[in-house]
Amino acid sequence: MPTHDRRAQLPVTLTPLLADDAIHEVVVVDDGSSDGTLDYLTDLAHRTPRLRVVRGDGRGKGRAEQLGLAVTTGEVVLLLDDDVVAEPGLGAGHLRHHERRPGLVVMGYMPLWDLPDGGGFGPSRVYRQDYERVCAAAERSPDTILHDLWGGNVSLRRADA
Repeated sequence: MPTHDRRAQLPVTLTPLLADDAIHEVVVVDDGSSDGTLDYLTDLAHRTPRLRVVRGDGRGKGRAEQLGLAVTTGEVVLLLDDDVVAEPGLGAGHLRHHERRPGLVVMGYMPLWDLPDGGGFGPSRVYRQDYERVCAAAERSPDTILHDLWGGNVSLRRADA
C-alpha cells in the first residue's frame, strides 16, 4: 500500500486489514509524507508484527508499489490504495479467486458512499458513475479487465507482478 500524507486516514484503512487473518502481512510504503505518517507507521509496526513499513523515495505511487512488491513475502499480492476501507473477508475473497487457477488479476469492488445532494459533490458523482461503468464492463467481459483497470483494490500472484 503506497501512502503519502494520509496520517489521519491510515488507522481507518489499516485496522480491518490487520484484523483479517487471511492477510499474511501488510506492507505500507510511505512515499515522503510530511504529516507524521512515517512516525505513526513505525510506532504501529513495533506493536504489530504483520505490518512492514518501507520508506519510499518520493517518486510517486507506481514507484512506491514497486518498492512494496520488492519486500513482500506472500504468494498473492493485494494492491490497495491508502483510502480503501476493507470489508471483512477482503483478503479471503481475493485468495479464493487465486486458488482456482494461476495467472489471474482480480479487481475488488470499491463502492463509493452515498453522496448528499448539492454541496460540491459533482466530481465525486462523475467518478462514481465512471467507476460503475468500468465495473459493469468488466462483469460483461472479464477478459478485458486490464483495458480499464482501476488499481485501488487489485490482487495477483507476486510472480506475475
